[in-house]
Amino acid sequence: MRSRNLTWVAVGALVVVGVAVAGIHYTGNGTSTAAAAASSAADDLAALALPPPAGSLAPPAPTPANGGTPASLPAEIAAVRPLISDTNGPLDRGTASLALWASANLSWPALKALPNTSPALFRKDPDEERGRLICIDGVIQEIRAEKNLSRRLVSDRAAPLVDPSNSGSLAGTRSGVELSPAAASGPGGEANRADGGEAARLLLAGSDDADWTVPGGKVFFATIVEPDHSKSEEARLKAKPFIVEALAVKSTGALVDGDSARFCGVLTGVVLSGSEQKLEHRAVGMFDLPENTGTPARAAVTAPASPAPSATPAPSAKP
Repeated sequence: MRSRNLTWVAVGALVVVGVAVAGIHYTGNGTSTAAAAASSAADDLAALALPPPAGSLAPPAPTPANGGTPASLPAEIAAVRPLISDTNGPLDRGTASLALWASANLSWPALKALPNTSPALFRKDPDEERGRLICIDGVIQEIRAEKNLSRRLVSDRAAPLVDPSNSGSLAGTRSGVELSPAAASGPGGEANRADGGEAARLLLAGSDDADWTVPGGKVFFATIVEPDHSKSEEARLKAKPFIVEALAVKSTGALVDGDSARFCGVLTGVVLSGSEQKLEHRAVGMFDLPENTGTPARAAVTAPASPAPSATPAPSAKP
């Protein structure tokens, strides 16, 4: 009798454990399913592809035309089209490759020869409109030069001018000599000093990939917003403004944050940028400046000088 009771107790314990495990499994599945549903409903746009892992970010092999001369703009667009994608933040590999080519080879006539597109046409058929010309007259919110695009492939922001996170990272070596944290940060133990030495410079340059060095010197990343003066202030705040993340090559003149400018470029796609996830159109091109277009700068209009009064002959004396 005692052995039979022990058997039933053991069976009952197994049943209780099984029910508990099943409950935990069911609860876990419910939580993950709810999280997945919330994540999938976060955006009403088409799925925005993240860039590939850093290990596969090498630029494509160049495709020169006959005799080793640079390819035409349409040929270059066709070559990088398979690499172009919409992204949630960082720069896509196709747009970056086009920017490298454009920095050395793009011309204003070739740019203006492309067929035009618009934000509405891109929403209608993104694949058809990629590689076409888009222009914007707007205000520059931010503009920053880049000599190497590898950082932009993993982050949608430029490296800071002074990185506060390096305050505790300067300990190490300077010219092969082991340093203490205080010595590495300079006299007085202050971090991010101008005399930080080789350690600071190596930290800032350590993540750059030579394959993504800009052959034309620099690419300027500019955020341009088109203001709509036809609406009230309240309506403008509610509306979705037309914003372009411009990858500008060649000259940017004296343009700085807050300036009005006209930009024309090859539309490659859209990007969700910043913590507010603003939708921006991404394009590679030039600012409409005389240095880029080849047209003479507009001379200041001056009023024509009035002709000098003609001398009146003296009356002749009467005889």
